[in-house]
Amino acid sequence: MGRPTIPTPPETRAAAVADYRNKLPLKLIAARHGYTPATISIWARAAKIERRPRGIQLSDTPSDRDRAIIRRAREVPINQVAKEFRLTRARIWSIRKKWREAGWVEPLPWKAGDWIEWAGVRFRVLRVDDERRGAVKTESGETVDPFTWRFKGHYSRLAMAGSNWVALN
Repeated sequence: MGRPTIPTPPETRAAAVADYRNKLPLKLIAARHGYTPATISIWARAAKIERRPRGIQLSDTPSDRDRAIIRRAREVPINQVAKEFRLTRARIWSIRKKWREAGWVEPLPWKAGDWIEWAGVRFRVLRVDDERRGAVKTESGETVDPFTWRFKGHYSRLAMAGSNWVALN
């Protein structure tokens, strides 16, 4: 003889299915509502919700730590980066390679309307098309379009508008 079935309150089931639709982790939903992950999965299937892929879902942007590693690796040798982050050189290379192959480019630190200093000349940013190109206007009024934001392997520096042009990296 099997276990007796205990009816589930409909509002509990509906709340659990709503959490599943909102992409909350299955373990969290189960703990929140007091049921097993398998039960939540059965309820989701009964509600005709498409099943999620198994395992960790990969991100399309690097974590803050990976961004810091990528930035630092542009500035100093890999050996030094590995020591600073307590990783191997191979791990540093794999992080850089992963995000380069994924096509991720660090967003520019400025937006339209900012002043930048690039190759010793001050420009006003008119438009940013993507992370690497845009349009700028020089102080003399000349428009450069499209404008590539790299010079000798480095991004241009953001300059604060004002009387004393302080450049920031």
